[in-house]
Amino acid sequence: MIGYWIPPTTPEIEGERMTSTGTTTPAIGDLVPDFTLPSLERVDVQLSDYRGMRIAVFMWASW
Repeated sequence: MIGYWIPPTTPEIEGERMTSTGTTTPAIGDLVPDFTLPSLERVDVQLSDYRGMRIAVFMWASW
């Protein structure tokens, strides 16, 4: 056998999603804290500007 996979036994499986810092993450439908990020046009965009709208936030890293 070259490799193997062990299913994770994390709080997420138990229904409680935790981050590495021990804080819970919001579930689908939960309200999230307001934050501000720069857009691709280098303009600051605040999440609360889109209150009441359905949005998807994509974050990625290029290394």
